[in-house]
Amino acid sequence: MPLSFRSRLTAWYIAVLATLLAGAATLIILILQGMAERRLDATLWVLGATEAEGVVARLRDRGLRAPDDATVSDIDYRMLPGYGAFRIQKYVTVVNREGRIVDFSINLPKPLPISDELVRRAMRGEIGYQTADVPDVGRLRMIYIPVLRPQFEPFVVIVAVPTEFVGAEIGTLSRRIAAIIIAVLVLAGVSGLLLARRALRPISEISLAVQRLTERNLHERLPEPRTGDEIDELVKVFNQLLARLDHAFDAQRRFTADASHELCTPLTVLKGETEVALLERRTPEEYEALLRSNLEEIERLSRLAANLLLLARSDAGEQQIVKDLIVLNDLIAEACARLSPLAKEREIEVYVNAPQLILLEGDRLALEHVIMNLLSNALRYTPRGGQVSIEAALTADGFARLDVCDTGIGIPPEALPHIFERFYRADNARAREPQGSGLGLAICQAIAKAHGGRIEVESELGKGSRFTLFIPLAPALHSAQTHEGKGCASVCAAQEERIAESPARRWMKVFSSLLHL
Repeated sequence: MPLSFRSRLTAWYIAVLATLLAGAATLIILILQGMAERRLDATLWVLGATEAEGVVARLRDRGLRAPDDATVSDIDYRMLPGYGAFRIQKYVTVVNREGRIVDFSINLPKPLPISDELVRRAMRGEIGYQTADVPDVGRLRMIYIPVLRPQFEPFVVIVAVPTEFVGAEIGTLSRRIAAIIIAVLVLAGVSGLLLARRALRPISEISLAVQRLTERNLHERLPEPRTGDEIDELVKVFNQLLARLDHAFDAQRRFTADASHELCTPLTVLKGETEVALLERRTPEEYEALLRSNLEEIERLSRLAANLLLLARSDAGEQQIVKDLIVLNDLIAEACARLSPLAKEREIEVYVNAPQLILLEGDRLALEHVIMNLLSNALRYTPRGGQVSIEAALTADGFARLDVCDTGIGIPPEALPHIFERFYRADNARAREPQGSGLGLAICQAIAKAHGGRIEVESELGKGSRFTLFIPLAPALHSAQTHEGKGCASVCAAQEERIAESPARRWMKVFSSLLHL
């Protein structure tokens, strides 16, 4: 069974702590062992020097110039008081100038193993140390003390003590440190589990709260601990995610409901008119009128389905934008030409102010749809005898800016934040144009964003609205169009022949800087 996150966290904590403690303990033991060995050598030097002086004193008392087999003072340490507390003895061997062993202490079964090299060095006045294993005695640490005095022949006193008491001390220390480490790890493990449980309690509460969430209660939010730590930040981010999900689900529900309503209306008309037509026989003229009415509803359904498909593709990121070099002035002129009958019918004056030739890269059909929609909205929501103006210019930050202004009914302030939502229509707009679907501005905003631009709106109820379209210029076109001189001339000349033959360009010659319809 896999371990919980809390258990894994505690296990990692114990493993890291154990590694650190073991490393620290090993380092301490090595340091203490080195110190003990140095102290042992210092003590051994004191013992060796004392033993050498004792040998010299005994030789002087006996009037001898060289050591003999009675040189070493034999002591049975086991008979001395306090031996049982330490159980340590001193072992001595004396070597003459020829390197021959002349005497050794009684507590040795045989002389200490000597190093000829250390003996030769001792004869030169050097003190040497050696560690050796002696049968029936154990591991010993030995010191070579030279005795080089004029009244005596040169000889070497070798003194040894067991190393086991140092090793025993280090072993005892190691066992105690290991016991302490184990106790610390046990306490750390228990403490780590308790601390991990307390630290992760907010995450457990978050998990339980998330499990209670469904698509019906996304408006609920997780309680924020307000601790200012990472968990508090996690809860805030998750609540922001819930807010976006709630908004998306709410928009999806509204979208589904509005789409169903918009689809049901023409279907209901089609069904009703067809049922009425089937109730009795009618004249060909009546059937023709019925079919024409049905065709209008079918066209409305087709437009609605096409718009929904366009928005669905935009949401999925599958909207195909075919970018080409476009003259924005052409698109304005074509839109004015196509909507000229509507403007005349409503007796609305349309003014165009686009004195500068604006080139940009984009999908011609999509941008034409946006301009047509903005201009047709301005005409449809402007009372008879009103005015509509279109202005195009370049911005300093590399955008083409298109303003569509009207003197129409305006938009209520509370409706402005929702004007680009799907199927949303302000009450005054719905009353004036009941046939609209509320998808036009949503589609326009989606097209603008697909080009890297946006649409902004300003409006005052009863006085009119201003819709502003921003479309980014290509970097090369931006640098050429925003600087006077050779750069701009080269870009414009490259398109001069195509633009001059464009039908829309001929319209621009008519509209120039001010067009009155």
